Amino acid sequence: MKKSTRLNILFAIIILLAAGVLGTTGVESGELVRAVTERIHPACVIAVDALASRSLKRVCTAVQLADTGIVPGSGVGNHRAALNRETLGVPVIAIGVPTVVDGATLAAVDASAANPPLFALMLLGQCAIAPALNLVTTFGEEWGWRGYLMPKMATRLSIVPTMLVTGIIWGLWHAPVVALGHNYGTGYPGEPFDGIAAMCAWCTVLAIFLSYVTIRTGSTFAAAIGHGAVNGTTNGVTLFSLSGGNPFVGPLCTGIVGGLPLLGVAVVMLWDMRRREKAGTLRMPEAGLPDGVRHTRR
Repeated sequence: MKKSTRLNILFAIIILLAAGVLGTTGVESGELVRAVTERIHPACVIAVDALASRSLKRVCTAVQLADTGIVPGSGVGNHRAALNRETLGVPVIAIGVPTVVDGATLAAVDASAANPPLFALMLLGQCAIAPALNLVTTFGEEWGWRGYLMPKMATRLSIVPTMLVTGIIWGLWHAPVVALGHNYGTGYPGEPFDGIAAMCAWCTVLAIFLSYVTIRTGSTFAAAIGHGAVNGTTNGVTLFSLSGGNPFVGPLCTGIVGGLPLLGVAVVMLWDMRRREKAGTLRMPEAGLPDGVRHTRR
């Protein structure tokens, strides 16, 4: 059996599902997971969820592991359908990270003013834990986008259009959840098409960054870690905003102003990839190509 075939079999048996939240999707997470479980009959389910904590010291600094399942919403008194062996019919491993505190805790402690070291520790903990936790889901995306699609496109296009095309495809892949309000909310002018266009622009910029990391390291794991870090820490900047900002403007990096630093880095990276391409030293990963086929374009 060829190596690529063995890898395809290995990862084909792992299915990743982002259930979202009821307020966004209108669907109970438990119902969605149960429907998928009944359809595919997995050996087990690994559920990753955000937990509610009564202490700011535990936010993003602890991990809870259990083999008895999990009840989404129970930490804030909003019990939903349980995810366990009894409801799903298969073993359930639950991984929980405290990311939420109740209103009483926030009212009692002004973390940013009363205890700056604790506030800084909370942010550092979030930055440290986020890549590891999100690696479970982001590796699946990066295996497809940077490990397969990008090398395929690079056999037909030069590096600049390759980045543009892969970024737009990646953005359109998010269109259903953007239309549901996942990234840019609802009720804004031009909904949902302006949100989808903004997501395509954002994904193009991020694709350049993650592609550069993949090309320079020769591994999609590096891109998956970077992708996980972005997913896990993007909302952290809202802690420094009185209003939470505007997703189209900032301070979130998905906005025009908030995304300027990443845009600047992406421009430099794209320039460097173009420079290497002209010099014939741009070595594109070849995992997405059939065995024995190598790039002829440089």
